[in-house]
Amino acid sequence: MGLKTCLLLLVYLFSIAPLAKARQTDNQQLSRAQEIWEDAILAKGGRQKLESVRNIFISSRSKYWHGLKRYEVLVQELTVFPGKIWLWQDYRPDVFGLTVELYDFDKGIKYFTNSDIPPPQPNVMAPYETSLSHTYGLLGYLMETKWLKPKVTGFKETTLRGRKVDVVHTFLNDSVEGLAPEDFYIDFWLDRETHLPLRVSYTRMQLGQKSSPTNIIFSKYVDVNGIKIPSENDASGKVVVQLSVDYNEKLFSKPPSIASGPDAWKATVLR
Repeated sequence: MGLKTCLLLLVYLFSIAPLAKARQTDNQQLSRAQEIWEDAILAKGGRQKLESVRNIFISSRSKYWHGLKRYEVLVQELTVFPGKIWLWQDYRPDVFGLTVELYDFDKGIKYFTNSDIPPPQPNVMAPYETSLSHTYGLLGYLMETKWLKPKVTGFKETTLRGRKVDVVHTFLNDSVEGLAPEDFYIDFWLDRETHLPLRVSYTRMQLGQKSSPTNIIFSKYVDVNGIKIPSENDASGKVVVQLSVDYNEKLFSKPPSIASGPDAWKATVLR
């Protein structure tokens, strides 16, 4: 082997060494992130329980300022996986009033109403409206479901309110044929003692543009069907969560109704 060849070989080896080391570090970092994630899933109640969740009902009352007045809003939301949503939002007596929304992604239709006169009519969903784009926020409560499985990409160590946490980076990809894909980046700030999320940060990216992150801080976990669920967050205050509830299946077979009231989702309500 000539001197020139030896020199070129040495240059090549020295040039790829840092890349190989960086790749090894990345693999180790990803492996550790996945370990932390698995600890969190176990702390939540285990993947088997999470994947058995058929639906989730969330009820919250929170206060907000509008102008110089403080109001209370009642939000009731039933999500039936993988693609049905009923949403009741009552801002009365504020000007935002009362609205009811219904989404059926299997049929590709949605309803929006603030009055039963005239009865609400179905609207065809836009192609970019997907079940994922409406339900990814539920990962703050469940972390994983049979239909929502974020991909772990890495982690970092930091502190939150004086507590040591591991921030696990994840993302979901939402692709619709003929449209630019949309990515959802979700960071879980996991307590090192309980392994449960203290904060969840959501960021959307579409057409190369990243939105500002939405951060929600969770606290006071309770046991719901063997799954640890937060009962408070800084966005909605106290939250009541029910999993795999018996619900009124007629709810999604006709337009939503104001007259049916906030308990229209319940199986015991005959409509």
